[in-house]
Parts: sequence; structure tokens; C-alpha cells
Amino acid sequence: IEEAYPVIADLELRSANSFLKYCNFMKYGAVNPRKVFNRYYIGVKRPDTASMRSVLNSTDMLMVLKEVQPQSKKYVDLKQALAFYRDSLKTENHPLITKIKLNLERFRWQMPIESKNVVEVNIPDFSLTWFNSVDTLVNMKVCVGAKREPTYADKMKVFLKSGKLDDKPINHETPQLISVFNSIQVNPIWNIPVSIAQSEIYFQAIKDPFYLSNNNIKVYYKDKEIKDPDTIQWNRYSREKLPFKFKQGSGEGNALGKFKFIFENGSSIYLHDTNNKFGFKLSNRAISHGCVRIENPLKFAELLLKDQNQFDKLRMDVDLPPLDTTKMDRFAKILAKKADTANIYKLKPTWFATKKDIVVLITYYTAWVQNNKVQFRPDVYAYDELLLVEMKKNM
Repeated sequence: IEEAYPVIADLELRSANSFLKYCNFMKYGAVNPRKVFNRYYIGVKRPDTASMRSVLNSTDMLMVLKEVQPQSKKYVDLKQALAFYRDSLKTENHPLITKIKLNLERFRWQMPIESKNVVEVNIPDFSLTWFNSVDTLVNMKVCVGAKREPTYADKMKVFLKSGKLDDKPINHETPQLISVFNSIQVNPIWNIPVSIAQSEIYFQAIKDPFYLSNNNIKVYYKDKEIKDPDTIQWNRYSREKLPFKFKQGSGEGNALGKFKFIFENGSSIYLHDTNNKFGFKLSNRAISHGCVRIENPLKFAELLLKDQNQFDKLRMDVDLPPLDTTKMDRFAKILAKKADTANIYKLKPTWFATKKDIVVLITYYTAWVQNNKVQFRPDVYAYDELLLVEMKKNM
């Protein structure tokens, strides 16, 4: 009997560990995505000491097992789809079953912000959907960041050794993040990122001395505007230590179009309009520098604004008539002021506050259920492969 004690103790420890591991996996996910993906900026909830003690101290194991099961409709629907595919395909080893399992894992990750109003950008679907509780307010196409080059990892090793920009690989992938909308900028100014200035603007300016003025791009040195940037001798400056800042003014040709939808994040990411409408006709819309271009910004702005009066002001700022016909005289005066050749009108950005507590979630789902049918999408950034490797390590 004494010889059995170590065996029984070991069995108890293993059972408790398996029980705890199962509960953590089901409630929080087997993988912490922030440790897997370089550009994952969502602080998902993870198991802590208190939650694990609660599981181990419970006297009702059946109740605990029920409580840790995810209850979201997205998860339940996809779980039912998994059962259907298992029965239909008669195998566990099938690409579609694997894809479903990977996205069940994603649906287990607990978001740090809860809201009835969530604007979800799904990168593999190239879509934006506004969910209001169980209803869908709007759905539209988006363009997201381009996939990084296949040799990115190898080139990054070279760049880390050399420090030369010519060796630096390009990575425009849109990050996964969660935040809350705070404002809309109409007729925005584009503060051109340093990476784009070094990799694109610098070469364009060398190639064409009038490129900057033709594209309404202003140049700043020590925060002071250079009045005649076309005279800058760019060959005198290395792009690694470019001392200038670049801003593209409001109006026609601005890369952000007429609308910029702003929310706090550490990656300078936002949703915006675009002058390149052709991109929305493409099947693979991973074509931007990282920010998200949206197909119908005017409709989106209307939903985000607090009231109809604000929306009429926004429409007039972009030369559209107000919906309230009593404001037509005011609109006519605005148009006349802009058309007055005697007094040069300088277009400037205007700001509008948005409704409160509208969450924006930029995420990555390659399988989900919609209208009782499983939707599968290509793994555009090859994130499924990374997640699968990590899940196997933790199982």
C-alpha cells in the first residue's frame, strides 16, 4: 500500500494540472497571441493566480467545466461547424478542419474592451463590419496593409547587422489592435511617416524637383516650413539621416482622401478615405502602407457622428449640400467663398467629435459562420501557420 502513495500523489498532480490547463485553454486560449505575432497590440485577458486558484479550489468540477466554455455566438456557431465537418469528412486531418480549429482558438482570446458597438476590420476578409449588439449597421470593403516580402526574415538579419536602410525589408502589414474612436478629421493633413519619406518621397524628390509642390507636400526643417522645397539639393542628404519632415496638405490628391477616422494607438494607424478607388475592385486588397482605407467613408462618418447637424456641417466641408434644406443659403456662401478668386481660399482640416464608446477592432479571422454557412478566407499574412506551430507546442 505504501508503494501506491507516490503513484496516487503523482496521479493527483497530473490530473489537477490537466484540469487547470484545460480550463485555462478553454477560457483564455491555448496561446497568448502577443507572444506569437510581432504586430499584435491587443492586451487580451490571460489566466492569473486568482483565476487558477478558483478553479483548483472549486468543489463542483462539472460547474467549472461548463463555466469555462466560451458562450459567444461566433464561437458556438463555429464549434457546431467543426462537428459537421468532422462527420462529413470522416477525418481530423483536413485543411478546413485545421482552419476552423485555429479560428476557434482566436475566438477564445478575451478582448480587454467590451461594448455593444464594435467596428470590426477583418484583415483576411478585407472588410469592415459595424456590429450593434446582434445587428449589423454597415458592411463595406477595405484595403489593408500589404503582405511583407517572402524574404523578410533573412533580410531583417542582414539589416540588423548592417544598419543600412538599403538592407531594411519592407513590412506594411496592418497590426491587430483594439481602441475607441475619438474624432474625425475632414480634409486631413497627411503627416508622412519617416519610413515612407525615406523609402519613397526622398527618391521621388531626387527624380523630379517639382514633385513636392505638384503633390501639395510641404517640407519642414526643425519644425519650420521651407518655403521653396523644389530648390533643396537632395543629393546632399543621406536618407538614413534625413533632417526633414513632410506633410501633404488638405484637398485634391491627398493620400488620405477627405476623411480620417482617428483612435488612440501606438502604431499611428487609422481608418481613412482614399483617392485610389480602384483598389476596392481587387480581390486581394492588401495594398496599403498599413492604415485601413474604407470604401464608403461618408456613410461611415454619418454613423459615427453625434447628430444630423454635425453631419450637415461635415458634408458642407467637403462641398456636399446639407440634408437640411434650410441650410442651403449657408452652403451657397461657403461655395462662393471658396470660388472667390480675389481672396485665395486656403483649405484647412476640420475636426468632429464622434459618439462615445464606439470600439474599433482590427483582427484576423480566416474562418467564421455567416448566415449558417462557414466562410473561409486565404491566410493573407500567413498567420495561420504561425498559430498552428504555437498551438502544437502548448498541447
